[in-house]
Amino acid sequence: ARAAALDELYRGEPFALQIDAHTTFRERWDLDLIDEWTRCRTPDAVLTAYPQDVARTDDDLRPTLLAPDRFDDDGVLRFVGRRLADHPADPVPSPLWCAGFSFAPATALAAVPYDPHLRFLFFGEELNVALRLWTRGFDFFAPTKAILYHKWDRDGRPDFNLDAASLHPHTRTAFRRRSLRRLRALLASPRDPPRPDDRDDLGPHLDRFGLGTKRSLRDFQTRVAVDFASRSLLPGARDAGLPPDAFVQPPPAADTLRDLLRTADSPPPIPDTSSLL
Repeated sequence: ARAAALDELYRGEPFALQIDAHTTFRERWDLDLIDEWTRCRTPDAVLTAYPQDVARTDDDLRPTLLAPDRFDDDGVLRFVGRRLADHPADPVPSPLWCAGFSFAPATALAAVPYDPHLRFLFFGEELNVALRLWTRGFDFFAPTKAILYHKWDRDGRPDFNLDAASLHPHTRTAFRRRSLRRLRALLASPRDPPRPDDRDDLGPHLDRFGLGTKRSLRDFQTRVAVDFASRSLLPGARDAGLPPDAFVQPPPAADTLRDLLRTADSPPPIPDTSSLL
């Protein structure tokens, strides 16, 4: 859906803003985005962060910063949004990218179009785009303040699973497994080659939707402090490169988040993790 939307809606504008449905904005959000992006001081900056919950549209504008959280049972790296303890003076370098808030020059959209062959891949979409953007030289930043908000609670509103109601469950599962194999192929390296079944039936145009050449997969793992081969977080990963006291509270335990998240086959929204911190 995102691949089709971005392809159909883009009309040559200099910037592209990507959000989720059920998102609200503070006043002057457009001017704030331009100002925040300019303060990143690089033409390849991408503003991105998990929005706070719409219920928190108060005067406390401390932003969130994306950080690795854990690897799930499919080997997909999950992210968490951690609320900063103070207002930063400038946009904060972020190790990761998220789909619910991304403001970037249109060059990013042209360089990294959405891969339309990742059907029913809910968790993994953000990792796919983050890898492809970062290895092409784009840098991620969290804004200095909250600019937009999202309704994380899905009660009373439809989600993408309703669009798939006409598909047989086995068909949907087959699509998702193929998408996971395609994602694993993107994560392959000489040290961690694709599994035998990952080389088959990966779908078309894998090179077009592959990694860039300005930075390597190993560089990305170093920046994010993860190891894809062992599916593990390295020391300091959950602090996203900042001191532990830069955040409101220590990161929540992984088992707490697992209790909040259902299976990826029927994925819920990412909870308002700032309320847990």
